[in-house]
Amino acid sequence: MQSAKIHKLLEKDVQKVAKAASCVAPNFKADDIHAFRVGIKKLRAFIYFINSVKGQPQLKLTKKIHRLYNIAGTLRDAHLKYETLTERELILPQYYANLSVVVLRNKAEWQKLYSKQIMKKLLEQMTDNLFVQLTPTDLANFYAQQVKRIKKINNDVPDDEHVHKMRKLIKHMVYITALAKKKWEGAEEVIACVPYGQLIDISNLVGNFNDGSILLYELSSFSSMGMQQQEAIAMARYVDEARARHKALRKDLLRQIGEFVDVVEERLA
Repeated sequence: MQSAKIHKLLEKDVQKVAKAASCVAPNFKADDIHAFRVGIKKLRAFIYFINSVKGQPQLKLTKKIHRLYNIAGTLRDAHLKYETLTERELILPQYYANLSVVVLRNKAEWQKLYSKQIMKKLLEQMTDNLFVQLTPTDLANFYAQQVKRIKKINNDVPDDEHVHKMRKLIKHMVYITALAKKKWEGAEEVIACVPYGQLIDISNLVGNFNDGSILLYELSSFSSMGMQQQEAIAMARYVDEARARHKALRKDLLRQIGEFVDVVEERLA
């Protein structure tokens, strides 16, 4: 992949992020928030890949972009938590009231922070660099590094926080593989080393697991002066039931991750 193409892809990614960000406020629709977050994740994965190659300039997102991404994540998580719990017809008035406060606070912070100038600065920071050519060998090395890190974490009896770390590594592989499949002629042989369908399945599974971890942790530690006994009992019952499902999902997830990294390692050897 030539330097000019790297510039072009980075520019296109930033433009997508900027367009998605401009649509978030004032309505804060779930789809618009999701589009912004996915745009950042794709850009971040490409940055991560570029930074892994010796001789390349070391790129990073701006602090304000990081903050916007975190705000969007908080809003997305609040929506998902509410949707998950209300679908089960759980009556948790104090918890839902707390979610509403979190949502309102983060919407206000987004509107205060966001500006087109932030996106312009991001574009300049990404494209004002001299890149060296990326080779299929760089891609193979990237895959090998990711798999090595995932395997090390997975072999150390990982807890939920470790699974979250693996999720990031897996997501990087998802986005870089998708990019390479569409935009990188000559990398087909390396791309074939990654069973893409299996990678997507694992990515979805680990995403669901991580969402469940966040909700379980929050409900387990949630307290409010105004919470009635009925709400506390309903919350505790949900946590007990969800924890059993969560434990079974973790076991299956770790098995699938182990099988996946073994296949990729063997193909890259």
